[in-house]
Amino acid sequence: MFKLIIMARRKPGMSMDEFRDYYEKRHSALVGKITPMMRRYTRNYLTPLDSALAAGDATSYDCVTEAWFDSEADFHRSLQSLMADTEKTTALAKDEENLFDRSTIRIFTAVEVESAP
Repeated sequence: MFKLIIMARRKPGMSMDEFRDYYEKRHSALVGKITPMMRRYTRNYLTPLDSALAAGDATSYDCVTEAWFDSEADFHRSLQSLMADTEKTTALAKDEENLFDRSTIRIFTAVEVESAP
């Protein structure tokens, strides 16, 4: 499978509980509706560790979102379909403004490799 990873921070003034509630009840439903080729969609809400293991700025992001597609081609078809529909892109951008500090959003694609423990 082909994976999209999105890292983001909640909008200023929004508590983590409000962020999670909005993401789960509103934003994720919208994303699921406008991204039909997506096979799996998870949100990982982050809690910084207060230890030497947590090097760097642990508060940079509040959530890491993962979206799986059957193939890279399906991902690109889904993205092209979304970008071609201004109604969907406008709705997505408007909803993101209710949730994210959009300047913090970082998007990556990834190839996942799993090993047995």
